[in-house]
Amino acid sequence: MPAIEPRVIEAVLRDHPAIAQAAVQTGAPREDGQPLVVRIVPRDRAPSARALGFSLFYFADAEAGAREDKYRLYLEGARFADAHGFEAIWTPERHFHENGGLYPNPSVLSAALATITRHVRLRSGSVALPLHHPLRVAEEWSVVDNLSNGRVDLSFTSGWIPNDFAIAPTPGVFKRKRETMFEMVEQVQRLWRGGTLATRDGVGNEVELRIFPRPIQERLPVWITCSGDPESFVRAGELGFNVLTALLTQPIEEAAEKAALYRAARARVGLDPEGGSVTLMLHTFVGRDENEVRAQVEGPLTEYLRSHIGLMKTMVKSLNLKLDDMDVNDPKWAARLASFAFERYYRMGSLIGTPDKCLEMVNRIKSMGFDEVACLIDFGVPVDAALGGLPSLYELKKRSDSTVAIERGALMDWLRERLGGELPPMAVMVCPELPRDASRATQPAKVAPISSASPTSPTLRNSALVDRAQKQKAAMERQKQRVGKER
Repeated sequence: MPAIEPRVIEAVLRDHPAIAQAAVQTGAPREDGQPLVVRIVPRDRAPSARALGFSLFYFADAEAGAREDKYRLYLEGARFADAHGFEAIWTPERHFHENGGLYPNPSVLSAALATITRHVRLRSGSVALPLHHPLRVAEEWSVVDNLSNGRVDLSFTSGWIPNDFAIAPTPGVFKRKRETMFEMVEQVQRLWRGGTLATRDGVGNEVELRIFPRPIQERLPVWITCSGDPESFVRAGELGFNVLTALLTQPIEEAAEKAALYRAARARVGLDPEGGSVTLMLHTFVGRDENEVRAQVEGPLTEYLRSHIGLMKTMVKSLNLKLDDMDVNDPKWAARLASFAFERYYRMGSLIGTPDKCLEMVNRIKSMGFDEVACLIDFGVPVDAALGGLPSLYELKKRSDSTVAIERGALMDWLRERLGGELPPMAVMVCPELPRDASRATQPAKVAPISSASPTSPTLRNSALVDRAQKQKAAMERQKQRVGKER
């Protein structure tokens, strides 16, 4: 087999998501041949031990965009996520308001996704459980679990808009909606496992009912949607559920504190505090140019936030709340609040910007203990622009993945997969930057050799192994020089 040229290896290394720069040269000859010297500069200098999952989240206005093809972003975004290793698609439940109005039934919409995807998880974000009968919820999502071959996860919420409870099967449930939600979660889980639920039939007889078809998954993965109340985080932790949260009602620092409460609650009941997943929903639009990104999102995101103010108006009116010095019907008040909210989200609470800018936020999210970011991509940006931003979001995802420590074996596997066959002997060193004269061959005593047949080698930053290898090579060189003199 012909030798692989250094420039070919160099080109492949430069395509690695963890590597910003690479240089490959021929090293000095030695007994086992002439090794290649590989210098790499990591793309991100501060690796994190925590991996961060990426998923897509939807919440579009019912009146946004064209009259036809309203679900184009939803469907094409799901196909992209499925093909590019994203964790999940989150589908909300919204009723009787244009904000989020494209999504009145997440099980129906997720059933559509089940037929066009193969890998991505299908999640409710969220089922407003007190609005439904638990038998119906378990039955509908069991169908989706079968259609998707076991890819359903459910996040539950108690609901908060009084108008939504017009469809609730139990009158007056709004007053105790949170306790009702937790009671019904247990019922849905029991039905999912094959158990029964006691109820009354149409003529008043007591009956025990179970759902069909049986779901593919034996256990239903559950999230609890926690908007801001610390007690919700604690309760979810104690019950062993995951958490979905957002920044609409709290700054990220406060959300991180509540995530810590969640993990402490898990530990108190004997669960692994790191075993649960905390998902953070963020408005997301990633592009190549910062100015173009801001110009693209400022109008739509401001209007999106203004429509959320409309939701607040509905709640205030329904509950007869009195807000001092604030007229919720004053357009000037709504405009000022929406403009302020945009600046807050743009600067401190979103993944909006270039991959470089957004990576800072990603690393911050990791350091705060979150496990997944649910990227809300449909907040009014034109569909073509939103779809056009997905490759840049994928680049951000790859760079996030690459900040988890690189292993030597994984790097060699990367090369084998792309180049095929056996690799030549290599000596690899990690550098903060490439030398000015990167074309000059490096002496082998200054680098650490990597065996191409060693997929379980330690990380590239294992300095102890590097030092030992250097000393061994130096000793070999001295021994060869002595032998030459004796001859």
